[in-house]
Amino acid sequence: MLATVVGAGPDDEKLFEAQRAALENRDHFLHDMSVIDAKSSALLTHVSIMLAVVAVFLGQQNGVLWKWVFTVELAAFSVVAVFLLRCVDILGPPFRRLPIGAEASIEGVYRDEVLWRRAIFQGMVRAVRLLTVALIAAVFIKALV
Repeated sequence: MLATVVGAGPDDEKLFEAQRAALENRDHFLHDMSVIDAKSSALLTHVSIMLAVVAVFLGQQNGVLWKWVFTVELAAFSVVAVFLLRCVDILGPPFRRLPIGAEASIEGVYRDEVLWRRAIFQGMVRAVRLLTVALIAAVFIKALV
């Protein structure tokens, strides 16, 4: 029943386990992915809170300019959230299967995955920092005007 729902069966899981076990640097790859996953999840929590805060500001009485400012912030934080969700994706059946073949190609897949996740995470940290500072500045400016 589970295999028909998710598109993978016990044999797919066994193949994935064997492929992952064949990696020489398995502990290194899994550690890096785990660290990136944890940090991305924490940043995603911050982004979710910021989305809620921006939505509250957007729901208040605002002029056209402030509606645009808060809408842009909301859209930008939403894009960041989508990228961060990519950082917490999993490898393996049923959706992100590893290639069948030589161990070197599997190591390459893991290495590329870690590099992608690290690059996405580092970019999103900078984006969140900028967006948070911009929102704080917008709130102070709006309060003064």
